[in-house]
Amino acid sequence: MRRAAILCLVLTWIAPMAWGEEVEPSHKAAAAELLEQLMPRMIDIYVEAYTEQELRDLIAFYKTPIGKKTLEKTPLELQALLDVSKTNTKPGPDNPLDRANRLYDEGKWAEARDSYLLHLKTNPQDSNARSDLAICYKELGAPKKALEEFDQILAKDPGHWQALYNKINVLAFDLDRKPEAMALLPTLLRLRPDDEAVAALAAALREK
Repeated sequence: MRRAAILCLVLTWIAPMAWGEEVEPSHKAAAAELLEQLMPRMIDIYVEAYTEQELRDLIAFYKTPIGKKTLEKTPLELQALLDVSKTNTKPGPDNPLDRANRLYDEGKWAEARDSYLLHLKTNPQDSNARSDLAICYKELGAPKKALEEFDQILAKDPGHWQALYNKINVLAFDLDRKPEAMALLPTLLRLRPDDEAVAALAAALREK
């Protein structure tokens, strides 16, 4: 439903360029190809920025006369969004996530933490990056802060087994809260019944 709503909204941006004039089929085909490439990123941007009802309200507004008039200025805003999209997906060392992952692998926990935080400002739903951020906090001697990050992930995605695995680890071995860790272990074993790392963690908990 959201994909269809955003598609309608983006298509209204293109409409002012064709009002009152004939458009060649090849011209329309080029616009359609561009939209197909941009659509995944545009969907992410609008899903993060608006609720479904707000999107529907915007669609209704842009169908009104004043909404259509407003759209005459929209191509400039579209270009700004495209610039943001290009920046956020740029590969290489200047990308905050790439930099964070590299620093994480190098064990530079403070610098990795800062890069993950920068990435999460524009990508707050990235649970994998948040999980790695939590590990940075753990390695920096802040297990309670790590636990907060794991809890935030699991509140939105209870099936994120890596966050659950690391939460159990932090509870048992960093915070000495073994009973809480043991209470969570059956869920982790159910999610990853054949995982050797999970089995090893379970054994370590029982021996603790």
